[in-house]
Amino acid sequence: MEKEQRILEILLGAILIVLLILMIFLFTSTEQTKNTTTITNSFNKNYYYSSPAQEYNYLSYKKTYAENYPDYDYHAYKKTTKGVFGNNVDKYIVEVKNKACEEAYFQVKFYFTDFSGRTDTEAVSYYIKSKETKEFVYKNIYSDDYKIKRWDYEVLPKTKVYRTC
Repeated sequence: MEKEQRILEILLGAILIVLLILMIFLFTSTEQTKNTTTITNSFNKNYYYSSPAQEYNYLSYKKTYAENYPDYDYHAYKKTTKGVFGNNVDKYIVEVKNKACEEAYFQVKFYFTDFSGRTDTEAVSYYIKSKETKEFVYKNIYSDDYKIKRWDYEVLPKTKVYRTC
């Protein structure tokens, strides 16, 4: 009887170890070249980075070439995935690559307009090393609660650079 109980304990322990190893592989990413900054509108309606809703006149985003600011590239896209509870999670992603020889701070402003015309602004700043790419991500997990009709963004370099390559 005691031998059967010991075998059962060993079997359950092995199953637990296998499940833990599977969870580690599922929840960790193998991609290590990009760093990500994420703002999520999780469980409250008072967003930490949120500014008051305002009317925003949309202009097509154009990269500005200002003197003494770092050169950069950007790419923006939206991705929809399924959440843990089967809900749709909308990810608004802006990738910024610092092409300058010096490190610099960059700010990405997200503009979200709902169907009633209200625009919310979310902003985040991030330090990007030379020749490195960072992702600025906004997640909307309440897609049924706050329907976004249109989104726009703006990339602003915040550090002046004085050295050229």
